[in-house]
Amino acid sequence: MNGLIFNNLLAGIMKNSVDNSIKYEIDKDILGGKLYSPKTCILIPHILNIVLSRNPKRINNTFPVGVEPTKGCINKYTARIVKDGEKIIQHGFTNSMDAFEWYKNKKEEHIREIAEKYKNQITERAYEAILSYEVQPFPYKEVI
Repeated sequence: MNGLIFNNLLAGIMKNSVDNSIKYEIDKDILGGKLYSPKTCILIPHILNIVLSRNPKRINNTFPVGVEPTKGCINKYTARIVKDGEKIIQHGFTNSMDAFEWYKNKKEEHIREIAEKYKNQITERAYEAILSYEVQPFPYKEVI
């Protein structure tokens, strides 16, 4: 992307003022965009981008995101989420989708907490997009 195009993109995204003391990143995925443009991108705090990021190296699409078989157990599943650097783990689910529902609820709760924390430092458009974000069980299908 050449400099002029990038500057125009950035100016379009930053139309609404944001807090210059916070490290922001351009995100196209929250709005479902495939291309970078002022209509498909928003600025979000770095920490939120990390929490929302998908791991493109994830190859195992056998289980929903955040879920793995419980080691040493047959037909038991574990869900895990990292929140503020701390792993939160829940064991004992009898099917992977129940484990995913636990993960989804915890992850979306964490995302909403961050959105609330930065509500006054992000645009209303970004705030609304973040609040409506839904964690999907198999977001990596196209990566394989």
